[in-house]
Amino acid sequence: MVSMGYPLLCAVSRKRFVGAVSGVADANARDAATQGVCIAAIENGARILRVHDVAGCAQAINSYWAVAQKDVRQASWGLAPTWVTAWTTLPVPFASSMTSLSPAWCR
Repeated sequence: MVSMGYPLLCAVSRKRFVGAVSGVADANARDAATQGVCIAAIENGARILRVHDVAGCAQAINSYWAVAQKDVRQASWGLAPTWVTAWTTLPVPFASSMTSLSPAWCR
């Protein structure tokens, strides 16, 4: 599906298999394990997620993305026009988390 360009939905939030792979029996305690499975799903092409803990999952994904993906702004901090162009081309989860870190003239 991903190779054909279709957006892939991942709805694994607190499912039984998440408990089986994480060893967490209580469904309400599986949010961290769900976040890990969601990150793996994104790395494998998922573009839509269904989760119970939206804020927690967004925080986990944004944190992962920030450290795992190459920063397109590399070596361009001194060049304002290049930095603006690079900042606007960041992936949506990472770009939205960078808003508070961007200079006032870029907002």
